[in-house]
Amino acid sequence: MEMLDDSIGVAIGSAFVLGQAAIEQSISIVQQIHKLSHSPAIPGKKPEILKTEAQPSPNNELSTIVIIDTAANYFKHHHGWPEDWHATASGTGLQAQTMKNAKLLGMSRLDLTRNMHQALCTLALGTHEVFTITMAVHGWREKMAAKFSATLEIDIE
Repeated sequence: MEMLDDSIGVAIGSAFVLGQAAIEQSISIVQQIHKLSHSPAIPGKKPEILKTEAQPSPNNELSTIVIIDTAANYFKHHHGWPEDWHATASGTGLQAQTMKNAKLLGMSRLDLTRNMHQALCTLALGTHEVFTITMAVHGWREKMAAKFSATLEIDIE
């Protein structure tokens, strides 16, 4: 039974990583647009991009896109985190920010599957639908495309 529980955590974590891959692709595209357009209205740094047109979660201060990014980073990197990460999530680096966000999501120190369910439930507002990750990323990308095409006066249709 424990092996099945671990497999569920790995499956959900993998879905978050796939969502993060699309997020990273979008970040790269927006950064290129920022560079080429020289427009201050187009964000150039990852934290700004992650906030742009991202739907806030009603459960905490994190957006749906930051939740996906945090869950994927937790899934990929938590084995290398300090033993007491939950109590000492501080600092200014990317890892420290991920730990702070994971704590905001209610993640605990030892239970991968529970943490993946927690992130998914926060994102999906109480359901366990992995499809929510895809819909959140797709909606975010569409909103950013519309916003930036309007900002740059480009017709994308």
